[in-house]
Amino acid sequence: MQQCVVMLLSGITLAVSATSISAVSYNITNITVDPNLVADGGNATTGTGLPDNVISNDKFTNTTSFAALVIYEVVPVSSEGCKGSAKQVALTVQPKPVIISGLSDIVCSGVSANIILSITNSVAGTIFNWSAPVNTGGMTGGTTGPSILIADVFENNTGSTQTATYTVIATSGDGCQSDPETVIVTVNPGPAVSINDGSDTILLCGGEDLQLNGNPTGGSGNYVTHSWTGQVAPLSSTTIQNPVFNTTGSGNYRLSYMVTDDNGCSATD
Repeated sequence: MQQCVVMLLSGITLAVSATSISAVSYNITNITVDPNLVADGGNATTGTGLPDNVISNDKFTNTTSFAALVIYEVVPVSSEGCKGSAKQVALTVQPKPVIISGLSDIVCSGVSANIILSITNSVAGTIFNWSAPVNTGGMTGGTTGPSILIADVFENNTGSTQTATYTVIATSGDGCQSDPETVIVTVNPGPAVSINDGSDTILLCGGEDLQLNGNPTGGSGNYVTHSWTGQVAPLSSTTIQNPVFNTTGSGNYRLSYMVTDDNGCSATD
């Protein structure tokens, strides 16, 4: 018989063959437990006059990556007190996966999470499944999966940090399931920008100053970098929120502005 780690031997009863007289009790003369297994304190012990369900609630913990054996030496006893031949009852205890605890990620709104699921005991054939996450604050996003990678994208437009909480279960190739493990993705809101309040085209006479403003909003509110790119030669600075644009040359100038907050979240206009 075969069981998974930390599983009760529910429904396992001792019995004699169909051609034998009935046994009314059983003696357990010896129990050999693989040293890699930990037996529960309430398990059966050696003894006489035991019922047929004496081992049905036995429980063993196998935290290795391979199967381990438990062998019971059992003697049936008839109502007249006659003893049958000793037989071995062998139990194979398969390991169950143990998911690494504390897996988490911190991302910005609109940026993919990157959590690689793993187990501590290298049980062969392990796959991972999770249900859709529980999101706080009305944040959207998240999927169900069988996958080793959680790479969901969340949209956090709430103005504050939110979380997505997954419950992950690993299943071995033998069908043994891990304990559920919680995995949390923390999602910071991203900033928004709008150069000069969204004016995509600005007309300017040569030699005139034009005060630009990236107008960052949202995110953490603490903006640590400002970056202007494109045809930036006429700008007074490319690393501040509100540089001055001035050129005597005619033509079209295309500029982009990016801001990054202290959570590493950015936006571009």
